Amino acid sequence: MSIANWCEQSLPLDLHTLGYTHQTSVDFSSVVIDAMSKKYESINQTWKVMDIRDLKFEDSSMDIAIDKGTLDALIHGSLWDPPVEVVENIGKYVDEVARVLKSGGEWLYITFRQPHFVRKHLEREGIWTAEYEVIGDGQATFEYFGWTMKKL
Repeated sequence: MSIANWCEQSLPLDLHTLGYTHQTSVDFSSVVIDAMSKKYESINQTWKVMDIRDLKFEDSSMDIAIDKGTLDALIHGSLWDPPVEVVENIGKYVDEVARVLKSGGEWLYITFRQPHFVRKHLEREGIWTAEYEVIGDGQATFEYFGWTMKKL
């Protein structure tokens, strides 16, 4: 099973511990990729410098894609009426994830942004289903939302 992982910190090690041993993590920063590949060299994971709006993976090559903050980093300005470049960048990214996912593959997106702000960016009619659930125990200051897009 291949996993494209658009996040850093301890997630690669956590996933490896759970048995996901074929992971590819991407970041636009070579500094981040160098540091993370050294930090996690023991799990023999692939690290690549890449622009998420132009992924260098084959069509339908990933089983799972994970985003923990990457899409959020693209968003600035008004959430109600985002600038044109925000909509374009998010659109390119989401379309690239749809392209690289295999049929039946899933994209997991974890965000603090309210669903009504991101739903319009995530939905792709005829490409995948998009659902979310609230993450947390209800006692935290902010709720998080776990989106799952499953490719048809």
